[in-house]
Amino acid sequence: MAQTLSFPGPDTELLEEILKQVGKRHKDFGVAHSYFPYMGQSITFALKEKMGSSFTDDHKDAWDEVYEELSSEILKAMLTDS
Repeated sequence: MAQTLSFPGPDTELLEEILKQVGKRHKDFGVAHSYFPYMGQSITFALKEKMGSSFTDDHKDAWDEVYEELSSEILKAMLTDS
């Protein structure tokens, strides 16, 4: 079952539009879908390096969830022809 991005607040439409534009740019630049897991891992690694022991498993889980939601919207836009 496909999930859709949903955030509370008035800026949901703006965020969705930004992610669509990011996806289209990634497509135009030739970014491969296979790069996305590596980017997510890199973000987590950088956060852990910067925050040290204050970066908990809960933080990691939250960042992984946010990245998964955002990147899935970007990937969806990359797969769309419009």
